[in-house]
Amino acid sequence: MDKDFVENLLKRVKEAEKDKDTHIPYSTIHGRDPDVEVKYILDKSPELAGAKPAQGMRCDFLYDGDDPLKDGTYSIAPELLDESENVIIDKSLPMEEKGKAYMWVGYGKNRILHKRRLKVGTKGYWVVGSKKLAKVTVTKILGLFESEA
Repeated sequence: MDKDFVENLLKRVKEAEKDKDTHIPYSTIHGRDPDVEVKYILDKSPELAGAKPAQGMRCDFLYDGDDPLKDGTYSIAPELLDESENVIIDKSLPMEEKGKAYMWVGYGKNRILHKRRLKVGTKGYWVVGSKKLAKVTVTKILGLFESEA
């Protein structure tokens, strides 16, 4: 590798390091509204006792009453909100014990399924593998039906 290439690469890595704790709102990335809003209460399985959930975490969604082994879980990205219902930008802040969040549904057949199942009052869980992280309840339907993206 030539010296200029290596220096440029190191400069880009340093720039990225400055922003590692900054969350870019998914609405900015995707150019659309979130699909639903939920309220959540942390209710970690004992196996997740050491987990430190925060903005940008990856977890799945399990509908209340579904069996994760039979019915499966769904990749729905949560996005945590602060007390004023703004998207939390600082990824280094720990997740509150309870609060509100947006959920972002995927595309295609996954989206069609959730349009049938997600309603105000729908209950479920954020899960990591088969371990429960938080109880969630849908409080608002936002862009689920408006956006096909």
